[in-house]
Amino acid sequence: MRPRVLVLCTGNSARSQMAEGILRKYVGDRYEVSSAGTHPSSVRPEAVAVMEEWGESIVGQRSKSAEEFVGREIAYVITVCGHAAENCPVFPQAVRRIHWPFEDPAAVQGPEQERLAAFRRVRDQIAARFRAFPPPAIRVARAEDRIAVDALLASAKLVPVDEASQFGKQWVVAESAQGAVVGCGGLEVWGGDGLLRSVAVVEELRGAGTGRELAQSRIDWAREQGLEGLYLLTTTAAGYWPRFGFERIARDEAPAEIRRSVEWASACPASATAMRLRLR
Repeated sequence: MRPRVLVLCTGNSARSQMAEGILRKYVGDRYEVSSAGTHPSSVRPEAVAVMEEWGESIVGQRSKSAEEFVGREIAYVITVCGHAAENCPVFPQAVRRIHWPFEDPAAVQGPEQERLAAFRRVRDQIAARFRAFPPPAIRVARAEDRIAVDALLASAKLVPVDEASQFGKQWVVAESAQGAVVGCGGLEVWGGDGLLRSVAVVEELRGAGTGRELAQSRIDWAREQGLEGLYLLTTTAAGYWPRFGFERIARDEAPAEIRRSVEWASACPASATAMRLRLR
């Protein structure tokens, strides 16, 4: 039995319908692909038309409620709009959730050609993003991953791994279906706190949610270990980390143990933004 992928949006009328057809074309031989909505309506004719142009018919697809899939075994839930991500029904813990948002082409009003142009634009965005499916698997780093991680950090212009980096069980990597390391994330433990560092993904996966998964896995691990807080330094992503609960602090507000780390003491420039996440 093929694992099921469920694509969710609000109305199951446009984005998720096109995504269902696109993903079925890409991986339909390996996955059972369905779509649904938190408030289903009807399939938009513009979605049917532009998918016909793309070479995949969705004429037989219908708008369905997400509730139809509660209780079924689902391997992946992919939300393609913010409302669906926030109102996703409860599925078994084994489900892997992915959030790949797209603008709503159905919101475009006007003549038919303008509406079709909006649907074509979103269709092409979905087709490009869904090429990354299935997403990389997140696993604990192994010693043999060190070379790939070093190369990844160098390409991202991040602080390299050294003997003080505690490379091991506190680190994770994202591994593609082909076995390549395409992302990483590290955590150094200093006293009762942690230093989150080296969250990076290959360029073609940036914006696909892999970085978020890597970061969240390290935050969850820190909580499981009973750490008091997590600290990080960033030169380019100060606007990214608040979504996890991080707040800006003065660099000298970090605990003395954290300040003794190589990254805090010397590797990152004085202009880097210091941030903290209280865990308890």
